[in-house]
Amino acid sequence: MWDMPSTLRSVLALAPLAVLLVAGCAAPADDAAEEESAPTTTDGALTQSGVTLLWEGNWDFLVKCDSYSKSQKAVMFTCDEHPSRSYVDDEKWVAAPRNAFSRSMCNKTARVCKGSRCVEAEVIERSVTSNKWEASSAVMEALGVDAGFTSCTHSWGSVTGVTVTVR
Repeated sequence: MWDMPSTLRSVLALAPLAVLLVAGCAAPADDAAEEESAPTTTDGALTQSGVTLLWEGNWDFLVKCDSYSKSQKAVMFTCDEHPSRSYVDDEKWVAAPRNAFSRSMCNKTARVCKGSRCVEAEVIERSVTSNKWEASSAVMEALGVDAGFTSCTHSWGSVTGVTVTVR
């Protein structure tokens, strides 16, 4: 039978301690106020707080950079496959996270709040992310967030600590 060298035995003996030390050095968690809550349902309303809201884009960005819209040369949403350019660019709409979205949410009203700033938007899309909401330029503007893009690989506009209620 092979006898494990003493150096290897020593390293293996210390491995669990190394795991504990590395785990203890992890970055601290965000404040509880910024921590995303699991969706809750009360009186038929779905509420999620502490969420991150990302800018989904305007017509130009989506047609140029979104794979679904790019292939059609027009914006396509899950709940409305043919929205007008003015709707995409000027109206208040949101995309629900993939893990929370269902077709029954289509065209429902979402109340989106960051602090005392609130806006109502139509649920029109399923987000490409599993746990983040996405929003139109009009929603981001109403919440005081600058959003835009210079290329498909350089876009901006996000806000954390948002509460979303869908009725």
